[in-house]
Amino acid sequence: MKILRLTQHATTDTQVAALQRIFGEVTITQTNETLPMLVKDAVSRFDMLSELFDVVEVVLPTNLVEGILKFSGFSKRGGILIRAIMLRTIVEEKAIFVFSGDYEKIVKVEIVTEML
Repeated sequence: MKILRLTQHATTDTQVAALQRIFGEVTITQTNETLPMLVKDAVSRFDMLSELFDVVEVVLPTNLVEGILKFSGFSKRGGILIRAIMLRTIVEEKAIFVFSGDYEKIVKVEIVTEML
């Protein structure tokens, strides 16, 4: 499996091991590129970045994840969108996030709002 990590966070050995456990033999590529905030532009850029990959790990705002799932060629061709499950902990009175050792496949994002 060819995996693209679209995140500014460096890959840890624990993450590599988890991806190998889930997907078998993997080739991991990382880019820390920031996608545009407009969904249409973000999806277009995402499709360019993800063209050669089977799986993409993302750390993105919810609205962009939703747009990628609904409109990207990557999703339409059966690409797998994942995210790391992070655990929040307090160290020296500061919140930090630590990789849990697991990933989840992003299947659907639904945001329901009401005007205030």
